[in-house]
Amino acid sequence: MKRIILPLCFAIFAAFSCTKLEQIQYPSSDNSQSVDDIVAPYLASDKTFALSIAIIDGAQEQFLHYGHLSNKNQQVPDNQSIYEIGSVTKTFTTSVLAAMVREGKVSLDDPISQYLPNGVGNWGDSLAITLEELATHSSGLPRLPTNLGTVTTLLHYKNPYKRYTVAQLYDYLGRHKIKEKSKRKVNYSNLGMGLLGHILALHHSTDYETMVRQYISDEWDMPNTTITLDKEAMKMVAQGHNVRGKPTPLWDIPTLAGAVALRSNVTDMAKYVKAHMKEEQFLADTHRARGVMQEGVEIGLAWILMKTPKTEQNIIWHNGGTGGYSSFVGFDKENQLGIVVLSNASVSVDALSISILEYLSKQKKAN
Repeated sequence: MKRIILPLCFAIFAAFSCTKLEQIQYPSSDNSQSVDDIVAPYLASDKTFALSIAIIDGAQEQFLHYGHLSNKNQQVPDNQSIYEIGSVTKTFTTSVLAAMVREGKVSLDDPISQYLPNGVGNWGDSLAITLEELATHSSGLPRLPTNLGTVTTLLHYKNPYKRYTVAQLYDYLGRHKIKEKSKRKVNYSNLGMGLLGHILALHHSTDYETMVRQYISDEWDMPNTTITLDKEAMKMVAQGHNVRGKPTPLWDIPTLAGAVALRSNVTDMAKYVKAHMKEEQFLADTHRARGVMQEGVEIGLAWILMKTPKTEQNIIWHNGGTGGYSSFVGFDKENQLGIVVLSNASVSVDALSISILEYLSKQKKAN
């Protein structure tokens, strides 16, 4: 199988950080006796701290916790520990989109100009961007808007998206020269997915966080999957760490929330994976391949589809990375196996997560 590029970073400048690639060597599933064996190399890095894992096998759940919350807090994380889930947020955005399509509130073919203020995002019928194009990274929009890299943003590089406003977003769309339809390819775009979240919330007459709660968090009893954190929730936050292993603040992303803004814990995310592994039609619609990212890797509505490198399981997954966190959510519907991996370090958990999924698959087949 061709080499698969796993990390999808949420960054525009190196200083803004992303899920860092470290050459961590994980034992093969044949040489592993337990998940602990696979996790050990990750924990050995001096840039990693806490790690929380949920394993879903059919109706069964298992929660594993490793490491310590920070150098100052040697406590091991637990089921209630809250992490930023980064770009896994995108799958929530498209899950809401699929629910709205089911309700007849929107159509995937709708042009985005239909839901934005007059004149915004309107490049004419021949160049119109659709909701589906935003949801599949095939809109022709770049990874991030060029006006995000302002002096104000650079001065606040530890929280770079906090001051990016809706007015700036609309101004960018008004000046952006869109690609012709024939030249649009799948090109990972935080701008596009953030815009999709904004459009859906606008159409729903609410904010992004409330919309996610109404469509997803309340539906599957996920009270800890939020953006806003009260005092009690803040006590449960696992301190994030940047690429140098230093404590770093949470990110605030008011305008592009649909791309990266959610926080959660392993118990909530296990419920989310179980919901997606069921054959509920509107969620299953988000898993259908709609484009090609690279050879052997396809895109659904945000979800990424591929075969694992060694066991060739068909998996559906997404990862995430913010200034101080890394995450991975993936599942094998055929074997009803799923995994959630949350870390409070800016070190990729992609290879770790794939290795665990392959190990679980072999164990299940052996049993």
